[in-house]
Amino acid sequence: MTQIAEHNNSATTSARSDRPTNDQVPGGRLSSSSKSPPRSGKIKQARPGPTKAEVILKKLGSPKGASIHMLVEATGWQAHSVRGFLSGTVKKKLGHTIDSEVGKDGTRRYRIAKPAVAE
Repeated sequence: MTQIAEHNNSATTSARSDRPTNDQVPGGRLSSSSKSPPRSGKIKQARPGPTKAEVILKKLGSPKGASIHMLVEATGWQAHSVRGFLSGTVKKKLGHTIDSEVGKDGTRRYRIAKPAVAE
């Protein structure tokens, strides 16, 4: 009699073949390693000082306004992030009107427009 030896071809077997399927786990869900750990009962303390949004709004509220470069230095954000904040948060969410002017030095400055006084 000739015996045929069984062999496992590692290319055809899955590396995770020993893991249970959703059908084999109670509740039908496997635990995910991407879940965050359970919260401890600690309450986060607010960091001291103004937020970056408050810094930008303060600079935009000044009579001279602020350039993108000034806002980048104040927040540490990239220029496209500052412009996105101006467009998405300041204009759309907060409803402010932003004036944009190019000065004599060629630098564009942004400031929050003062609302017109109703008589």
